[in-house]
Amino acid sequence: MTGKSIKPGRRFARPPTDQTSFTEPPHAPSLGAERGAEAGVAKATPVTALSPRAQSKTALITDLLGRAGGASLGELVAATGWQPHTTRAALTGLRKKGHTIAKDSVAGVIRYVIAPPTPGVNPTTSCMRNASS
Repeated sequence: MTGKSIKPGRRFARPPTDQTSFTEPPHAPSLGAERGAEAGVAKATPVTALSPRAQSKTALITDLLGRAGGASLGELVAATGWQPHTTRAALTGLRKKGHTIAKDSVAGVIRYVIAPPTPGVNPTTSCMRNASS
């Protein structure tokens, strides 16, 4: 041998096919056939899904925050089994969904409460960065 390696053939090459056994794939119906009175009209569904599912952990958090005294981060972590940073991220997600979450320090422990919404204020744009003064 001269030291050159011989390149093996393709192990996973497709076997040759004859052109007579090829069949055309089925085509989708043409758009011209569907153009009726209701063909391109999409029905609008009302958006009512701002509240979480009944048995989700997010629903559990909103229930705990809706109590009279609210809930501390430790209580939320114990109830959900999440890490503290995940629980704080869930609070941020609730804020983005339109809930107003207030926090208050009671005896050195921060407690979170869902505050009643302020009329006429959009919670997604009402932060200090967007305020013009």
